Amino acid sequence: AALGINLALEILLRTSPLPSVCGRVCPGFCMLECNRSQLEGPVNVRALERYAGDHGEVQIEVAESRPERVAVVGSGPAGLSAAWHLGRLGYSISLYEADNELGGLMRTGIPTYRLPREALDRDIARVLGLGVRTIMNTRVDHDMLTTLTRDYDAVLAATGLQRLTSIDLGLDMNRVMQGLEFLDQARADSVRVDGEEVVVVGGGNTAIDAARSAFRLGAHNVRIIYRRTSDEMPAIPEEVDDAMDEGIRIDFLCSPIRIVRSGKKRMLSCQRMLLADSDESGRRRPVAIPDSEFEIPCDRVILALGQAADLSLLPDGSVLSRNQPLNGDGRAPVYAAGDLLTNEGT
Repeated sequence: AALGINLALEILLRTSPLPSVCGRVCPGFCMLECNRSQLEGPVNVRALERYAGDHGEVQIEVAESRPERVAVVGSGPAGLSAAWHLGRLGYSISLYEADNELGGLMRTGIPTYRLPREALDRDIARVLGLGVRTIMNTRVDHDMLTTLTRDYDAVLAATGLQRLTSIDLGLDMNRVMQGLEFLDQARADSVRVDGEEVVVVGGGNTAIDAARSAFRLGAHNVRIIYRRTSDEMPAIPEEVDDAMDEGIRIDFLCSPIRIVRSGKKRMLSCQRMLLADSDESGRRRPVAIPDSEFEIPCDRVILALGQAADLSLLPDGSVLSRNQPLNGDGRAPVYAAGDLLTNEGT
């Protein structure tokens, strides 16, 4: 964080007049900790870094070329960060991506109103400017990963959370979409929901992004149902507030059961929940309230119930570790990074 704010301020000073902020770097870096909050207001470090990223230009000096070759699997935030730092250190980097575009979920799963594609493309160009080689449309599985360990001196796996959680709602499952699938189609302008009653199931950032995207794509009404309360909701609070300001309704302590028909109208049958003791995640466990079923109209249901890592590509018997590579059988070491390692889904 210290390096980040110092770099931000340095770039700002080089490129434009500095906004009206205090003249020193505070020991606390977030807005809640900054000691300026006790005076006229804290320094908005995030806004400074955003300004630096949008307007700053800096020439990066690459270290002397090294002979080692590294394969990076996945071009999301972790993969691109790895390529960036390893490239600066002089390593020869090959970046493998299953899609035909770089960026991972930054490109396919975050709406453009939150992350402009111009900004993403600009940062990716900076990474590729270090001489990073890209291999597109290449999905790395277990066998190919084994091959990479023979062809490279090290492999970094940054494939994120590829497995999507789903539920069976019975009738009309063709009207049920995964949130990330919906966001990708919205990005490609290949889906419309004009005049539809859209129900989004989930409480994370994907749920909020899907709901706000559906609103922008012409939905008549957008409703989020979440089985816990707002206190347990993992989505970014500002995004939740913005969604509600746009008129998106959130039903807390509510869980879907099945899609039913009421005449010609499609309905989603739901049930009320209450919170019991904490589960393994540390959050209170939702429990169904007997005889609490009710129905809401739905032309389309979007599921945003979470994701999990696909560990099938990793060496057999792998135990993920921040400090140790995944294999020690004489081939190149395999390291995990990003959400594949932490399962944080950020």
